[in-house]
Amino acid sequence: MKRLFTLLMSAFTLVGMANAQDTYIVTGDYNNWSLSENCITFVESDGGFAATAAEFTTGTWGFKIIKNPAETGWTYQYGYNEPIATGKDYTLFWIEDGNNIYLGSENNNVTLHNVKFEFYPGSDNTLDYFRITADEEITVGEPGEKVDEYMMVGTWQGWSFENNPLKFEHQGDGVYTASIDEIYGDWKIVKNNSWTDALGGGGMNMQPGNTYNLYKGGDNTGFAAGVVLRNGSFTLTILEDGNATIAVEGSTAVEHSYGLVGAFQGWNTGTAAFLEQQADGSWTTDIDAFPGNQMFKVSIDKTWECFLAQDAPTQLSFATPYTCARANNDNNFTIGEDGASYNVHVVLVVAADEQSAELTITDKTSGMTLLKTGMTRSNIYNVMGQQLTAPQQGLNIIDGKIVIIK
Repeated sequence: MKRLFTLLMSAFTLVGMANAQDTYIVTGDYNNWSLSENCITFVESDGGFAATAAEFTTGTWGFKIIKNPAETGWTYQYGYNEPIATGKDYTLFWIEDGNNIYLGSENNNVTLHNVKFEFYPGSDNTLDYFRITADEEITVGEPGEKVDEYMMVGTWQGWSFENNPLKFEHQGDGVYTASIDEIYGDWKIVKNNSWTDALGGGGMNMQPGNTYNLYKGGDNTGFAAGVVLRNGSFTLTILEDGNATIAVEGSTAVEHSYGLVGAFQGWNTGTAAFLEQQADGSWTTDIDAFPGNQMFKVSIDKTWECFLAQDAPTQLSFATPYTCARANNDNNFTIGEDGASYNVHVVLVVAADEQSAELTITDKTSGMTLLKTGMTRSNIYNVMGQQLTAPQQGLNIIDGKIVIIK
């Protein structure tokens, strides 16, 4: 019998045909979710699109169809909300951060041979009559066989579905467990690799030994700023209404940290350019090739509570201290000229109440560093080579560097 694709070709010629410039790829576990490397690429075929692969492994987290990845990245990603079978037709839906496509059952790591993918672009931003054929026949499990999967994503791993989320193991009767060596910041529980009905809202100051309520669509939850949970374990119990409870175990410690976070490193608080505390109480770091005129701020305790500008954005001057306030908003800093890069020395002096700080960034290529008057260091000399107990006004040599004190 002739394929349904051929019979419906004329109906899609005017209504559903994509723009000539549109391109589609398959991305997933098989190519580490890349939008450009080792992708299976579709070509126009009989008014629709088709792609082939001699071998295709779905992987644990399945795959998606992406439209125009070179131009729009992940903007147009197509998935399906249930596992699919080979040889049957489906409509894929565009949902930002939508569900992945699974064959047979979720997390069924399937390898297919002589694979063909086909679809017609729909008129309502869908991919219609999506079908997979292969040497192997994959069927969909009977209702009731599917076990929902849950994982935790959050600050500590960049809110990513792929970057080492904490995956829960099903223990039966709606109970899931997971353990982790160290975790901090906010997080949510997501179901079946989708943000739809993500569980949260259990509070932002969790303590070991307690059980908390989680709600579908709830706000982020997690630990107070600076708190790190070590040897943590979680017991997640899904309730009949889709909400849940979570029991937290482990030990906590307070570890303050400060780091520059911004466009230069992808706005990831977990991988900020962290500062080290010095003997005088200040926090410092050196950053090479720091980009000029790109927005940044100072993350506090790996969260979005930051030391930031009073206005958005504020252009800093090199070697000039700036008093910044603690808050959570979009007021960023910039420094230097657009297109230039600098080797910088960063000094942060945090006030006793931790609600404000003084930020000084010096371009190290000048060979001089500006410090705040009154700061003390252990290795300080004047220009005559005499050791000092504290910096003096004028030229000083601190840790082998020329320092000017105003």
